[in-house]
Amino acid sequence: MGFLFNVIALKDAVQGVQQTGLLSEDDWLDLNQKLFYVSSAWAGIATGKAWGAVQENATLRSRSLLTFEKAIKKRTNVNLNAVQSLRHFNRWLSVTAGLGMLASGIEAYRSWKIHDSLHGIERFFQTTNTISLTTISILNAFQFFGATTGFFSANVIFGGPMMGALLMLTIAYLFSNFILDGIKQDDYQKWLDKLPWGRHPDRQLWSESSDIETAVAFDAKLSKSALLDLQVITQKPIVCHQRMEKTRKAQGWQDNPKTELYALVLKIQVPKEIPIDQIEIRVNLSNSRSPLLSGQWLLDAKLESNNFSTKESKRYNIYQAKLPTSDSEEYISLRVSYRNSDSPIQKQDYYFQHSVKQSAIYTAITDNSKQRQLESILSPKNIELTV
Repeated sequence: MGFLFNVIALKDAVQGVQQTGLLSEDDWLDLNQKLFYVSSAWAGIATGKAWGAVQENATLRSRSLLTFEKAIKKRTNVNLNAVQSLRHFNRWLSVTAGLGMLASGIEAYRSWKIHDSLHGIERFFQTTNTISLTTISILNAFQFFGATTGFFSANVIFGGPMMGALLMLTIAYLFSNFILDGIKQDDYQKWLDKLPWGRHPDRQLWSESSDIETAVAFDAKLSKSALLDLQVITQKPIVCHQRMEKTRKAQGWQDNPKTELYALVLKIQVPKEIPIDQIEIRVNLSNSRSPLLSGQWLLDAKLESNNFSTKESKRYNIYQAKLPTSDSEEYISLRVSYRNSDSPIQKQDYYFQHSVKQSAIYTAITDNSKQRQLESILSPKNIELTV
């Protein structure tokens, strides 16, 4: 069962990277972590089978492999078949424990990296998560050493105390993850938490100046800054692309009809309060300038396609264009920018990238490293226009 869950988690991680075509350091660590978990779970199945031949023999369990090896060299009367079973068990346990050590170690490192950005109860459970994973990795390292060298007996490296400790640590890890998933904050909650009445240790505070004019000016500036931060969140555009396909006729009796991508219907949803003459779009698809310029605004509309439909009643302005392309293009990359010289935030950029292998609706990419990757892809040579 554990093997199946880990395979599903690895599949989801791979699909997530394939959808955007972007790989951050954390994504790379996540993929390796899940790959090691899958491999460890697979090796664990073989370890469990090998343990069946060892656990029934109390003498075999209570003595180390090194002890039996020395007895064989001294030509002491030893059951060679039983010793071979112990060798087989140690070999598989070393593989399982080594892979588990790497998987839990990587996850502990990823957990530790975000520790300082959290606070309160979330930080407490993140610390619990990190400590649990670190301890699991240390115990796996002990198992790996004991199984590889044969220095410790099976009772020590795979007995009740060891497996009980690993079980309790796994329960603590799963419980902390369950709590963290339940209290995870969205963008709006993070924004509220950094306001004067929030709980974030680095939250903004009202002025404590005794001078009324100074206090009012400071608080007004603070309020304005907070509203601008909220504006960045509420004004995020949403992008939808829909595949337009044609069927290529079979050329011979051995050839089968094939569907080919010939265009994407691109829809960009923006809030109605954004003036449409202040929006710029940059796209990576070749030969798209004229089609993009010839697109049209759908005012007071809802983002819908043949495969998707938003359920909310709120309506937006949507820019729609039909862009010629082909199956040779793997991803569509976009930068949607709001420009307003009268606003303190004179330019706000939102980045998008998604596979064109299927129709999709997606939101802006917020990871800074991925945004930098997209900025290099969307070079000045690509299309940039005010729509």
